Amino acid sequence: MTALLRRAGHHPHSFTDAQTALDRLAEGTEVDAVVTDVFMPLMDGVEFTRAIRRHAPALPIIAVTGGFGGISHPYERAMAAFGARQVFRKPVDAAELLRAIERLPGMDEQVLADGTVKAS
Repeated sequence: MTALLRRAGHHPHSFTDAQTALDRLAEGTEVDAVVTDVFMPLMDGVEFTRAIRRHAPALPIIAVTGGFGGISHPYERAMAAFGARQVFRKPVDAAELLRAIERLPGMDEQVLADGTVKAS
């Protein structure tokens, strides 16, 4: 994921877990968007999205999941309910993901990726 974003001209921050990403945001790391997995160790994408919303209500979030198909799955519905602009299922079509990022309001040049989403 990080390599894909770099090739597209973005400057992503990549973290191995959601708590580290939240800590960086709390320290003032400026980002234009968050790309996160739904299923992660320690803190799932739903809780991560809720935590982001408490501190940065308008920050665009895009979620990626390898699990359970369509938006009807409870986790995917929860991601959308807590503010994910879009939920992609793995394997993610790179062009679709990049288009979604480019369409985000205020998209400039940095994207926060939580590190649990890796390019294959």
